[in-house]
Amino acid sequence: TTDTSTATIHRTLGRRVQYLTARKRAIKAIAALVGSAPISTTSPEGDPCGVLGHLPLNNVTVLHVSACYKSIDFNQSVAKTTLDSLYTLYNDFFIFRDTALTPNLTLPFTSPPVDILAGLEHIRNNIYTTDYDFHTDLTLLARSLNDAHVSYYPDCYNSFLFEQPWLLYAPVVKGQQSLRVYKDELGGKYDDCEVLQINELDALPYLQAWGDKNTGFSKDAGVRLNNMLVSQEYSTETQTWGAVAGSFSRRVSLPESEYVGYRVRCNHTNTSNGLDTEDIRLSWLVRAGPDPETFTDKASFLQNICLATTEPGPEPKPELGTPEEDDSPRRKSSVFESELLTRNRREEHIREYTEKKERLFRKRAEGGPDRSIQDLPDATFVDGDITAVYQLKSNPKIGVLVVPTMDVSISTEVPAIQARLAMLADRGVTHIIIDTSGNGGGDIAFSSLLVNVFFPTTDKRTSSHLARFRDSPTAIELAGADLANNDVTTYFESGAHANKTTGKPFTSNLFSRPVTMDVNGRVAQYTDEFYMDYNLSVLDETKIYPWTGHASKIVILTDGQCGSACGMASELFVNRNGVKAVAVGGYTDKALSMFSFAGASVLGLQGIVDAFKSLGVPPTMASLPYKNVVNIGMIEVYSGKDTIPLEYNPKRYIAAHRLDYTRETARNHDLLWGAVAEIAWS
Repeated sequence: TTDTSTATIHRTLGRRVQYLTARKRAIKAIAALVGSAPISTTSPEGDPCGVLGHLPLNNVTVLHVSACYKSIDFNQSVAKTTLDSLYTLYNDFFIFRDTALTPNLTLPFTSPPVDILAGLEHIRNNIYTTDYDFHTDLTLLARSLNDAHVSYYPDCYNSFLFEQPWLLYAPVVKGQQSLRVYKDELGGKYDDCEVLQINELDALPYLQAWGDKNTGFSKDAGVRLNNMLVSQEYSTETQTWGAVAGSFSRRVSLPESEYVGYRVRCNHTNTSNGLDTEDIRLSWLVRAGPDPETFTDKASFLQNICLATTEPGPEPKPELGTPEEDDSPRRKSSVFESELLTRNRREEHIREYTEKKERLFRKRAEGGPDRSIQDLPDATFVDGDITAVYQLKSNPKIGVLVVPTMDVSISTEVPAIQARLAMLADRGVTHIIIDTSGNGGGDIAFSSLLVNVFFPTTDKRTSSHLARFRDSPTAIELAGADLANNDVTTYFESGAHANKTTGKPFTSNLFSRPVTMDVNGRVAQYTDEFYMDYNLSVLDETKIYPWTGHASKIVILTDGQCGSACGMASELFVNRNGVKAVAVGGYTDKALSMFSFAGASVLGLQGIVDAFKSLGVPPTMASLPYKNVVNIGMIEVYSGKDTIPLEYNPKRYIAAHRLDYTRETARNHDLLWGAVAEIAWS
């Protein structure tokens, strides 16, 4: 099961496409749709994909990619299989099928109601001539929910990475917010110039309209703005901070045209008043794509890039962590799987982590690593790898815990965080900033354990959320088959959840007692409420710090892109334990969400199909004809005793404080920490 979220799905897919290895065998069941497509050695005249396939990457333009994409004819058979499976996925399993119809969501949300089933039927009744238009409409329908757990990304039309040479940001300068060039990667001439227009429209409204349609990241327009613009992100590889392009300037979806037109105003032009405007067109750069010679004509592009293969997909529910984290005698795995990585990628991630730790220990044995590159002007890097801790130089009583992801190995990272916080306490730190900027989520169990580090409890329910699944005869059958099978692990394992009354893991079928609910005029069945379970034994209960249990000594820094498991942790910190949050960016003078898409667990269509197959239950939907990233939210969670799911409960999202980016804080994270400290503890 994978997410793209990200925490982040645009960036996740952007990285994914760099490693895309297109396969050359089409799935046998649909090979007849296109026939055999061997690799040709010449570029067919008049075949746009043939032209594209023979070009070196540095000669590829948006026009080449667009011509190839749009040359693929619409295939009614592929469309029918795709729509039928998606309808079953959304209708039978998507937890927010009916809640997404909620009208008039209050600020900071700015999302209209979405009828996902009606949207599918509209697409089914549309007349298409190109395959690209059909799949693009499915992608935009998924994005319209503004829930990064929901995705439809066919490899076919997301196989190249496009970048603009300008990174953009929106600081407040002299009391006014404006869009500006954060970095001009073509030489720096236009650094910090004000962007007045994009494609002949006022810049910020243009971006807002583009983001409302294309980001699909958050129900808050301010967070969508942050997602489109550059951000400072912590690298778990180098333990340094750097600028990362936003989803407007770096994308895998095909740009609307071959260039972006900007009207800018700079302060360094030679005019009488020192100000002037200039119109500039910047072409999209094609940065990555399929391996060379993966395709050489339209037929091989369709077969090798688009069509699914006979190779088995990822297991439906990868195990998490290590055996000592399993506190249930019969439990085969935990539901709190990584929301970003498959089992293979997760194991690779852990190997990289272990090797990196070994290198670090060797450096220390040789006299200690050079930490100078990790220090910031006003913050000392104390320790870290996946997570990190800093101490402010200008105010040594303030420390920072950086949590850039929740996709971690619990058995190693939780003890590491406790040890690093002890280092800060030993250095005299009494107050803590928890920096969740850009954290797209990960392991739900880790989110609960992180809260327990600061607010210890022996009752797991106090650091967890009540939750529900959609229920149906199909779900009951899958969960029952899982319960009866001691060898096969699937997502539908009841024992991975805890009874809301006893707090103990279920030993019977969670789905066998459906509850009928009317949500926005639609009647459907759900499971009874349960708790998201996790294992407390990984925590060292003896670790107590000056801020332990003191909400007034803890503050959360967020850019609103703290998603999924990160959002669930933030909600527990703020609404259950009284911690304040400072949200940075968005639109000046407007409230900003402290987190996004805090729905809960995510699962892909193929993961559900694999569960059917592995449990021997007749499937109700087919695998998709195209290689694809298709995910939905499976679980809704609730804040405290609320009856509205957290995903659609805007009053739980608003941060206590909002902070504008300035030219300085947008470039220097230590200065941002200082500004947060001043708000929280001045």
